[in-house]
Amino acid sequence: MDRVLVMGTPAAGGPERELATVVSVVSSEQLRATHAAGMAQQFREAVPGVVAWDLGQAGPIAQVGSVRGSSSFTANYLKTYLDGVELASPYLLFAVDPALLDRIEVIRGPQGSALYGSDAISGVAHLVSRKGNIGDAARPRLEATLAAGPVASDFASATAVAQHHVLTASGGAPLASYQLSVARSDDGAYVTGSHSRSTSLLVGARGVVGPVLVEGTARATTIDFSASVSPLLASVLGARAPPRIEAAAAGRAIDARTFGLTLVHEPSHAWKQTLVVGHDRNWGALAPQRNPATVADALLGASAEDARRTSVRYGTSLRTRVSDAVLSTLTAGVELSRLERQRSGTSEVINGDPAGATASRAVALYVDTVTNSGAFAQWKVDVHRSLVLVAGVRGERNSSFGAGYGTAWSPMAGASLVRTFGDATAKLRAAYGRGIRPPPPSARRALATREFRQLPNPGLAPESQSGFEGGVEFYRSNQFSLSMTGFDQRAEGLIQHVLPNPRTAPRVIQLQNVGRISNRGLELQGSARWAWFTADASFATVASRVEALSKSYGGDLRVGDDVPEVPRWSGAASVAATRGTFSVSAGAAYLGPWTGYDWLGYYGALVAGDPAPALRDHWMRYASTIRPRLSLAQQVGERFSWFGRVENLTNAQRDTRDNLQIVAGRTVWVGVRLATR
Repeated sequence: MDRVLVMGTPAAGGPERELATVVSVVSSEQLRATHAAGMAQQFREAVPGVVAWDLGQAGPIAQVGSVRGSSSFTANYLKTYLDGVELASPYLLFAVDPALLDRIEVIRGPQGSALYGSDAISGVAHLVSRKGNIGDAARPRLEATLAAGPVASDFASATAVAQHHVLTASGGAPLASYQLSVARSDDGAYVTGSHSRSTSLLVGARGVVGPVLVEGTARATTIDFSASVSPLLASVLGARAPPRIEAAAAGRAIDARTFGLTLVHEPSHAWKQTLVVGHDRNWGALAPQRNPATVADALLGASAEDARRTSVRYGTSLRTRVSDAVLSTLTAGVELSRLERQRSGTSEVINGDPAGATASRAVALYVDTVTNSGAFAQWKVDVHRSLVLVAGVRGERNSSFGAGYGTAWSPMAGASLVRTFGDATAKLRAAYGRGIRPPPPSARRALATREFRQLPNPGLAPESQSGFEGGVEFYRSNQFSLSMTGFDQRAEGLIQHVLPNPRTAPRVIQLQNVGRISNRGLELQGSARWAWFTADASFATVASRVEALSKSYGGDLRVGDDVPEVPRWSGAASVAATRGTFSVSAGAAYLGPWTGYDWLGYYGALVAGDPAPALRDHWMRYASTIRPRLSLAQQVGERFSWFGRVENLTNAQRDTRDNLQIVAGRTVWVGVRLATR
């Protein structure tokens, strides 16, 4: 419980035992042990309460479906940082290859908003890259991991082969270290006409100059993908042409670049200050995030994006010994950022001219520029390293809040009580927090394309979420741990796109505030180590229901509804055994039943002649799913190891989010790891 977390304080970390909120950590050991598993799978197996949907053949990147229930209908994501640099498009969290990371830290719920500001109403994810080890020999250490295997599929004419390869070089000196990592992955063409391949380069370095620690990060990621029309949809459409919004996306690419510099100045044990300067940009195809029939951007024809965010964050903390028993820590800081985002479509969409030389030219649908400034302060009192009281607040100004909104305040208060009994430690904690998410400027404006019109809504209010969490934790040496957290949160003003009159032509949409959603639930996470056996498990349950509707809301939801696409239960479990150099493990990820959309029925109604099927008429109940896996590994000497891993043992390829998506079937990975020393 004394490990230092980046997310502990805004001034370069704090001990875990002091935190009043639960923070999930995926360690470097866990990341290595899962071999070829992607970022979405890491979240499923290690972060309770976060539902990650695979889009399968429809898109190259998994998406966050919900975090402790529903906190958005249009922008489900965790506010995401890479080495302190905020991503311009946080839904690209799952585009980061976890093989390049040292660890992942996740706050769930709005309690992190007092430090991290707007957009953090559902939580915050911090990705920490590998930077080598200070003090290592100057001679570079090289390591290569090569893995490949067949992907079972009912929707491909030839055997699909998935690949994942990683090459790293790291080294150090008495006061410096570095690591360069390159990763290449190919999901395999398990649906004819679809594929997804990514290449990532990440360079991290650190050095000590007197009392200053300097860290630098540079990342480049390219994703090439082609998403064909789902064969399941094609069977419904028959000989008729598919709707334009389901048109194939062939030969598309997403590029992302991140640059960051962190300076940590610690002239004494009592005073520390941290400065983070960074820039993140992604451009190219707009990765699908939800079915086009539920996203205004997709309806309007947006298919490309160019988003760039520049941010500066400064924090300082001052520790004061009040007495022999009481330690006071005052933290304060400021954060500034500027986001420029352009969403584009083809000229056919914009002006309805499919003929001529300019038919495929990208034309901007809209350009958003969002400036954000925040100041935060936090006071923490530690009594006998046992009782910790913390209170903080952040004031935020954002150009997207709307005229006359003023400053948004995100308060947080919490307490933790830690007791040690021999080699066992128990912790009781509780916290309250409130967060806010502004709507993008384009959500309030009138927009028009050939097939759709977006009505203006100047009164559109920001989304917010507030609530409590409380829990207990128990640790016994490194042999056993158990964490239990209950939460009760209210999400207000969530934004949904609505069709005021679905039978108008062209169709008219408007973004509206829904009302109030209650999110209540329980999260459990535990691990056990005994001799050469280990076991890990997590479980989360959440009830996400509509409590009240805004008077101006005209959508499909009704008071008392379970929010669609929020599974009632989720969890994961694994067991492993290690004897000498050989290990074997088995595990599974589980999703309970959920209310979702019958998209095949929806598009079938379109084909049958209904020009505007009601989404509520196509709600359906999906059964629970389970994804078991099995892996073997052996270390052969100091420089060579091999592993095998079978994912999706049940070979489930459908109904993983809805009945339109097709995902990879049973995948058999075989790989080796080579190192120079």
